[in-house]
Amino acid sequence: MHKKVFLSDDVIVLDINDAIANGAQRMVFVHPNDPTLLIKVHKHQDPAVFKRSLDGWFRKKKSLHYSYKEYVEYARVMLSHTNMSIALPISHMYGFVHTSLGVGCVTEHVVQENGITGNTVRHKCETMQFTLSDLGLLNEAVTQIFSLGVRVSDANPGNFVFGYRRASALGFRPVYGCFLVDGFGDSYPITVRSWCRWTNSLGLNDCFKRMSKKIELKWDGRARRFTLP
Repeated sequence: MHKKVFLSDDVIVLDINDAIANGAQRMVFVHPNDPTLLIKVHKHQDPAVFKRSLDGWFRKKKSLHYSYKEYVEYARVMLSHTNMSIALPISHMYGFVHTSLGVGCVTEHVVQENGITGNTVRHKCETMQFTLSDLGLLNEAVTQIFSLGVRVSDANPGNFVFGYRRASALGFRPVYGCFLVDGFGDSYPITVRSWCRWTNSLGLNDCFKRMSKKIELKWDGRARRFTLP
């Protein structure tokens, strides 16, 4: 019999009431031992539901597929990221941990100066705090995404976060910016975005056009940037 091996013998205890984000497929927690990190955990489903429900089975497969594509895209971008003058516009990922809620995906925590989770584009727009400076940072992230050919499946305004990233741990000076912390990776059934840079650019244009309608910004497909209405 093969022995199961984890990165650590310690199980990180998480409480669902402490989740800082609760999506359709995953919950997000601040790492209890390192506030500069986050842990993304797939939502627990009753195994019996998967056995008797085709819909439940598809939900589980979709959730796992989404995380797999996210890691694949992160690895692809990092291994092809040769121009270090271009800051990575997506959050860094650090592997897996064993938690009381299942296996968790560890990623960096984009924070404000006080260490609290950074505000999203959606939050700033909804609370009338979105400034011209924020617009510039968002467009800078968009430019980097196009430049690096990042494949994005969900350009949701809630997935773009303003703040400082854990850059110091990687040897870089922490810089304030806007970063895509979720929704990257070609997770569509037909992976058109992975065919070539041209098809991915078409997909990015479509994603950002749909995103602009959710936050009442204008999307200029030719200039590849958002503008204020």
